[in-house]
Amino acid sequence: MAQDLGSSQSFSKNTSENLTENLSKLRNHELHIALQARVAEERKLLHQILLLIIEIDQRKLYLPMACSSLFAYLVTLIGYSPANQSSKNDQNYRHRQRPWYPQQHCAKNDATILHH
Repeated sequence: MAQDLGSSQSFSKNTSENLTENLSKLRNHELHIALQARVAEERKLLHQILLLIIEIDQRKLYLPMACSSLFAYLVTLIGYSPANQSSKNDQNYRHRQRPWYPQQHCAKNDATILHH
């Protein structure tokens, strides 16, 4: 019986070097489950990133770092691409306006990849 690599815990033990090899060994259902787990992790991570960005913006931490705006800080010092950052600004706005709104709903409707 194939190892259940669909679970989040066992799947996250894979390193990037052997990920491709392991993916080819997954059954279709296991691959589906693994993707679902990763997407759930991504939503949680996106929520945490947005909270950090909001706090950095509220404190204006980018100003002492010679960045004129949050956008400039995130693009030049953090490494986001301008297109991704524009989408993140939209997500920040939604989160500030409706912090009670389920974050998974917002993330589900955003087709943004976090890193370039």
